[in-house]
Amino acid sequence: MVELFRSRGFKRLKCRVCGSYFWSIRERETCGDQPCTSYEFINSSPVKRSVESLGELRERYLNFFEKYGHTRVKPYPVVASRWRSDVYLVGASIYVFQPWVTSGVVPPPANPLVISQPCIRLTDIDIVGKSGRHLTSFEMMAHHAFNYPEKTIYWTDKTVELAHKFFTEELGIDEEEITYKESWWEGGGNAGECFEVLVRGLEVATLVFMHYKASNGRYEDMSIKIVDTGYGLERMYWLCRGDANIYEAIYKDFISRAREKLGIESPDPKVLREITEIYAKNREVTLSTYENLARKLGIDYNYLIKTVKECEVVYTLADHCKSIEWLIRDGVLPSNAGIGYIARLLIRRILRSLYTLNIDIPLVELFSLHIDYVSREYPELKECRDTILEVIDYEYRKFKELMSEAPQIISKIVKDRERRSGRKVLTSEDLVLLYDSHGIPPEITQQVCKSKFNIDVKVPENFYTELALRHKPVEEVESEYRLPISEEVLRSLPKTEELFYKHPFQFQFRARVLKIINDKYVVLEHYKVPSLEEIRKIEELANTVIQQNLPVSTEFLVRSEAESRYGVRIYQGGFIPSPIVRIVKIGKDENIFDVQACGGTHLDNTGKIGLLKIVKVEKIQEGIIRFIFTTGKYALEYVGKLECELEAISKMLKASRDEITKQVKELINVKNILESKVKKLMRRLAQVEGEKLISKALKFKNYIVTYVEYSGEESEYIQELARYVTSSYGNSILIVINKTSQGYEYYTYLGNEVADKVSAKELINVINMNVQGRGGGSKTYGRGFTHMKVELSSIVDMVINYLKSR
Repeated sequence: MVELFRSRGFKRLKCRVCGSYFWSIRERETCGDQPCTSYEFINSSPVKRSVESLGELRERYLNFFEKYGHTRVKPYPVVASRWRSDVYLVGASIYVFQPWVTSGVVPPPANPLVISQPCIRLTDIDIVGKSGRHLTSFEMMAHHAFNYPEKTIYWTDKTVELAHKFFTEELGIDEEEITYKESWWEGGGNAGECFEVLVRGLEVATLVFMHYKASNGRYEDMSIKIVDTGYGLERMYWLCRGDANIYEAIYKDFISRAREKLGIESPDPKVLREITEIYAKNREVTLSTYENLARKLGIDYNYLIKTVKECEVVYTLADHCKSIEWLIRDGVLPSNAGIGYIARLLIRRILRSLYTLNIDIPLVELFSLHIDYVSREYPELKECRDTILEVIDYEYRKFKELMSEAPQIISKIVKDRERRSGRKVLTSEDLVLLYDSHGIPPEITQQVCKSKFNIDVKVPENFYTELALRHKPVEEVESEYRLPISEEVLRSLPKTEELFYKHPFQFQFRARVLKIINDKYVVLEHYKVPSLEEIRKIEELANTVIQQNLPVSTEFLVRSEAESRYGVRIYQGGFIPSPIVRIVKIGKDENIFDVQACGGTHLDNTGKIGLLKIVKVEKIQEGIIRFIFTTGKYALEYVGKLECELEAISKMLKASRDEITKQVKELINVKNILESKVKKLMRRLAQVEGEKLISKALKFKNYIVTYVEYSGEESEYIQELARYVTSSYGNSILIVINKTSQGYEYYTYLGNEVADKVSAKELINVINMNVQGRGGGSKTYGRGFTHMKVELSSIVDMVINYLKSR
């Protein structure tokens, strides 16, 4: 028995609802957890000590444990993949010590220690904004103790005692309000028994006694016994305030401003409380549940549903904004792969939620508002505000473009499924395909399918959770690595001069040069290719650093010491699976330009690199920009080559080098004038030919059917002809055949009056079926292609026969 339970008279009881065992001073029938117990703290907080802000609560916690011999440790970034390869995000405070400290490879930064660690967790993403208590971004406050065979710090007795003292003495909660539920915790490769600390229906902490290594359902004893605790900062603040839900507690001011900006009314707190209670009892809530709630509250059902949807949008916005801001702050850019996928998923969840309420507002306005609010607690977000807003604006514009294309993309998938199965049905896998391949959220697919095809598409409740799971890092199988050749042979090889010259530049580039384009990497993670001006600034700064002759030094450090001294920025080059890391520094200790854990070869000062010249910048995939550069004598050779080419151009233009730019501008101006004249002549020719076609057109019903055949005609002229005919004669149909070296192109163009009755795309589809062609189009324009020889007269007959059948 835990000593505190014995001394304070706690009893071990069994919950009549879930059957779990728990410890309590007073007799209880339930464990105090959801869904066994209601939220009894809403509008009735048990916290007797005044707490004014999240920051105050955090400081109270950290100070309390410092008072009891714990060393405060600075929080790590939320991007765990900076120092480990098995997970992308920090999901709990223990993640920052896995696997190196927990496996005993390196010592902890302090023992015992206390930390307040920002975390992002996506396991409940589908009910964030709905449930009233779930978040993707939160701070896990924790005290950790690492017990080695030769030295014990503390275990269950003191862990429970410290937790109990904090809640009762620091927050003033009556000990009779607290229950300790027996449970099990597992995460990040470790596991152990735990107590869940519960107060009036809310879990506020978990005390884990970690002593197992977990892998694929198997458990092995660890040599180290670790006290792994987690106190939810936001949960505890909610308990202090007693608001209707956690979002109103921690984001109250922002939510009020956001509602005002979005034109959403503030709901009745009583309604909010009831919704929170419903989700406390049920993870999935049906419409009938809301019908019952509307009757219970005596309010209109439609009003209730509107309130629920609006609250979900605002709460999702409040939560997801912080997760996204943390990710971008820590160097993540939205993309379609890796950790960037998570950032984009969160952004698009916000956008689709606004879209479902028909709210169209620039996302930067909402993020700007959010940063104003959260930077009170996280002032570093002010420093990267411009970067965050620039990235968000880029993602917003991409999403707007996507929404204009979405109906066409979805239609193509629906028709493909109909062709394959004979039914217009979309499966869950189709929804995943549309999201992963095209970025279309399932709710948008659902709306398009209903409005365009009258198809009911069911979106799984856990859709986004499953998406996040699909994109987790692949767990690597540990294996012994052996060199394919001997060390003696390796030592005899000549030094690789190219790497020797260039690696220091990569080093400084990662660290400082990209301040110009937002602190990313040499094989650069960035959402856009930098401008010519930015590239020149990067090159100029790199050469400035080279000319400063900064010393380059190396040393080997224990991982924990290296992290303590320099932070996790040392892992700029990626994950290093070693307890000892080789640290390379550029600059002196009092003025370090950059520092990195690296095993590469380096010069002893930057001056030996010589001239550096960026020769090419290219986008190799979304979010990844490659800089190609040359240094030293090779840079001089490259500059010399440019000089020769410039001289050749000078001779061709019969102008001096100083006049080349002026001469080229004049040539471009002449070219533009000639092109303008050609276009005018083309328009005039199209008018003349258009009138000839109209004069011999077929008159059918109220249609004027014109037609023409070409061989190798420019598409630009065909479009000009079509523009004249259809704009001059709204009831006209123009059919064009153009023979090419590959086969036959065929076009249909419709005036507006005709397009109201039949579409050009329909006509193209009719032709496709008869000539084994392929193609498509819109209401007024259609295009197809076939390898078959086609006759203009037969195409015209197909169109007229189709018009007769309508």
